[in-house]
Amino acid sequence: MCEGDTLRTVTGFVDSGVTVDWYDAPTGGNLLLRGSILFKPTQAGIYYAEARDTLTNCKSTSRAPSYAFINDLPSFQVTTSRSTCSNSAAQNNGKISMTRLKNGTKYDFSVGISYTGSRTFDTALDIPSDSILVRDIPNPVSSQSYTIRIFGEPNCFTDTTVTITNVDCNCNPMNVLVVPSSFTICEGEPFPVLVGAVGADITVDWYDKDGNLLKANSLTYQPNFFGEFYAEGRSLVVAGCVSSTRTKAVGAKIGQPTFTLTTRPATCIGDTVLSDGEIIIENLKDGERFDYSLGTSYRGGATYETAQPLPTDGIIGALSNVNQYYTVRIFNRCGLFYDVTIQTTHNDCSCDKQNCLPLQMKMKKKGK
Repeated sequence: MCEGDTLRTVTGFVDSGVTVDWYDAPTGGNLLLRGSILFKPTQAGIYYAEARDTLTNCKSTSRAPSYAFINDLPSFQVTTSRSTCSNSAAQNNGKISMTRLKNGTKYDFSVGISYTGSRTFDTALDIPSDSILVRDIPNPVSSQSYTIRIFGEPNCFTDTTVTITNVDCNCNPMNVLVVPSSFTICEGEPFPVLVGAVGADITVDWYDKDGNLLKANSLTYQPNFFGEFYAEGRSLVVAGCVSSTRTKAVGAKIGQPTFTLTTRPATCIGDTVLSDGEIIIENLKDGERFDYSLGTSYRGGATYETAQPLPTDGIIGALSNVNQYYTVRIFNRCGLFYDVTIQTTHNDCSCDKQNCLPLQMKMKKKGK
């Protein structure tokens, strides 16, 4: 029987002049009922019927068992999702899902406050792997009830009724302003808290780039990974009403600095050469401070704390007019640096300008 059902009365079939005594064990045990061919169990178990002659009290040589099984009813929880809005129109994509299922393997449903279907355990539908029992539910005019029936063996079932309410999509919450909209930090530094600025009666839901919900109903979100984050405004007054787009914020890890170098030779005034040669830092990424030394490898002793701020124009100037290798090291606050070596060339201001060769540049790169 199913949990909650009335247990059946058990009948002992015996000859005329013979009655039945009922016990809780095949031998010995407790006498449950004496002198009755009918016995009604009160709980699950095995019950034993012993025949007894009413005149001589002669008893049967063995007791006949009767098994009473009570199957637990299915238990579960149901959640509903109403239609979502897009461009002020309901998408008719409501759904009913199930969680925390026990003692059930099949299901059916019907529209209304009670189950009106005709399925049994043998004809019911298998519960889908994603536990979505009803999908693509139209947006109701006001509300609509659905009754879910979950079946377990042998044809035991539990019903639950839920109601889907109307979604009013006639709203237009502003898109969220996220501060900061982007951030870069060193590996191991704490992530900043993103703040979503919205209007009155609007909250913010945070998603990753794949549309997975990261945090709901919060004006702030602190990431714990690098990547893209999306903030969606949602009305607290009109259910299912969200902003037209999700605002993106990007978080990136600061990497090793990278850059390239070019040079400009010293200039001439007549036959006089000036000490105004330059090295130009170009294509810089993730660098903040710099130092340089003579030679094909960096021999300076600077650290990020003692290095010079990068020039705004990227020019390291006032270089002598000699053939010389320089190695430039650029640092960032994450403790990373990168070296690039370049050769400057002597400019002969006394040569025949038509026979002077153009500046040759040679570069090699080193990094850590």
